[in-house]
Amino acid sequence: MRLILCIPCSIASVFPHADEATLEAAGKFNRWIHWGQPELSVAGLLVPWIMFIGALGFLAAWLVMAILERTGLSRHLWHLPLFFVALLVLFSSLIGTLFFP
Repeated sequence: MRLILCIPCSIASVFPHADEATLEAAGKFNRWIHWGQPELSVAGLLVPWIMFIGALGFLAAWLVMAILERTGLSRHLWHLPLFFVALLVLFSSLIGTLFFP
């Protein structure tokens, strides 16, 4: 029973200036961080930019896999679908880093 009395009712009572510090830190990075997901307007339809990045990453991974299949280098890969997913994540991350709106 004594433990319940020691627990404060609110975190704000323990850290009274926590809100000010959080807002100050968030304001410093406001110009680099986009708080909402940016969307692109395609014929009046708002589409998240990550869909375009994912599609470009998929096409790049597919092209690499087609080249590996054509040259016969894919026979050296243990798990082809897993390698494709790894390429998809890699290319989507690289393209997303380069073209972040």
